[in-house]
Amino acid sequence: MRKLLHGLRSDESLMLAYQQGDALAFEVLYGRHKNALFAFLYRNCAQPAIVEELAQESWMSIIRRAAHYVPSAKFRTYLFQVAHHKLIDHWRRAALSAEYQAADQTCAQAGQQADAVGAVAAADIDAGKSIDASGPEAELEEHIMQEQIQTLLSRALSQIPNEQRTVFLLREAGFGQTQIAEIVGVGKQTVKSRLRYAVNQLRTLLQVSLSTELLSTAPLSNQSTSNEIVSNEPLAATFRQVDCTRPTGDKR
Repeated sequence: MRKLLHGLRSDESLMLAYQQGDALAFEVLYGRHKNALFAFLYRNCAQPAIVEELAQESWMSIIRRAAHYVPSAKFRTYLFQVAHHKLIDHWRRAALSAEYQAADQTCAQAGQQADAVGAVAAADIDAGKSIDASGPEAELEEHIMQEQIQTLLSRALSQIPNEQRTVFLLREAGFGQTQIAEIVGVGKQTVKSRLRYAVNQLRTLLQVSLSTELLSTAPLSNQSTSNEIVSNEPLAATFRQVDCTRPTGDKR
């Protein structure tokens, strides 16, 4: 019963309750955000062992700092800020390691795995859509196309700078530009700039990949032009998530 009641409380009130010794409050808080945090870390570095470690370190930091927690911003923003710092520490350690080149290559070659969590989320979204009137074959073809796009997007994400990939993934996770600025510790204009560069680079990389891979594997009778594939609705929706020219309606 207490857990059910806790489920109705805000993140911030749960964290304050945990601060006073309510372990169940933290359990509910962890359950709310563990998957989203893992997905964010995983899409930044597709190495499960490292992601597990970073996620654990992030939550341990939240626990260690609980006594000093002040709800000056949304808890989710605070959590991802901690995780971002852990990610930065990992990149710095990797840069100093003799194994950095090999690890970077592994990330770059993990295109088919890098969006495993995102693919599950996409499947959940697809499940809510109405079945296409053209039948199961068209539905299967659409599903395959979306999987290909997600794979190519993951591969493209691995090729852009860490700073740009991070702000893109945070925006995709639902954070506004003001919140992203708080998480990564830069100004809002810098966030806008990084988002714009990320989207432009991803669009270019995807255009090349779609032209060379999807066209080469599609039946000749069903081949579309490169521009038609790039305008595919799932891909267009991906870029609509980051519109650098409109207000984001940030909420603290």
